[in-house]
Amino acid sequence: MNSAPAKPDNKNQDQYSFIVYSKEKSPQMYQISKGMVALLYYGLPFVTLFSVLLLAGFILYFDQIRLSVEKKEPIIIAKLRAEKNELETQLNESLEFAKDLEKKLLAPTTFAGGSSTLSYFKVTPGFQDDSSTPIFAIEEGEAFNDQKNIHFRFNIINLDQKNEKRAGYVWILMKSADRLFFYPAQTGNTDEFQFNFSEGESFATTRFRPVEALFPLPSKGQDNFLFKVLIFSRTGDLIHKQTFIKNITI
Repeated sequence: MNSAPAKPDNKNQDQYSFIVYSKEKSPQMYQISKGMVALLYYGLPFVTLFSVLLLAGFILYFDQIRLSVEKKEPIIIAKLRAEKNELETQLNESLEFAKDLEKKLLAPTTFAGGSSTLSYFKVTPGFQDDSSTPIFAIEEGEAFNDQKNIHFRFNIINLDQKNEKRAGYVWILMKSADRLFFYPAQTGNTDEFQFNFSEGESFATTRFRPVEALFPLPSKGQDNFLFKVLIFSRTGDLIHKQTFIKNITI
């Protein structure tokens, strides 16, 4: 009776078999599935390529962060350097102010009061009237009436050829008939008051500084107005005075 031929083992057909020979041991057979071989053949290069791309992405990302930091660093350094220079300038100005104040306190006072416009201001120790050699000029003095106030505009021009910063306090007096008005401090009866020079409008400039003073409208029927500009130094010396006569219709 003939026996039926043996059916091939499908399980063995899905596997690769290999025998390993060793001098010290008997030969051993190992089996590995075709699916595992395909996975190693196709999957391993894919995993390797994915890892390389991921690593390249991380490198590019951190390189962009480095470039961003390098770009911001000069800006931060420049800002810190500017702040340092500003602090040094303020320190030098403070030291210069202290020296000027020390010299001023040791110098004799050259103003004795009287009926001058300066009598409206408190005289500081060692006061000097240096207006005969002005370090400023007044340019483009303009006055007009806007039906609410009298405006007086001008520019303070720094006469220093090297454009070194100069600072001080500016006052503007307006005389109308028998009344006297002050800017920035104003009062109707000035005979009972004296002002501190430092109550004026503070300014500092290397080239020019615009100023606009506002005064109340006086009574009608007056056309000619006298404006007097006084500039005091930081230590209270008079360093500029100038008078303007303006015709304004009220």
